[in-house]
Amino acid sequence: HLRISCPPIVSPCYMGIDFPTKDELIAGRFQKLYNENYIEEIRKKIGANTLLYQNIEDLISAIGKNENQLCLACLTGNYPLKSVEKLAEMEQSIVKSRV
Repeated sequence: HLRISCPPIVSPCYMGIDFPTKDELIAGRFQKLYNENYIEEIRKKIGANTLLYQNIEDLISAIGKNENQLCLACLTGNYPLKSVEKLAEMEQSIVKSRV
């Protein structure tokens, strides 16, 4: 049985954490492949009997701040930046720089 105290990290963090693509994140990769069944597929992949992540609402409550005071982009895919195209450009630039 596995319990994780954070919601699944499904999206890259362009604000400072070094995981620039969804494919580097098991939750991001499996969410793209399996949509709403991705947590069950992660459970199978890691061989756990059960897998439970913290949900975003409870995380926000535990932090004690309003949602608009937090960056939750890596958990939701909703970035506090204006241009989705800019995010894609940044991702490609980061991937190219690692080659």
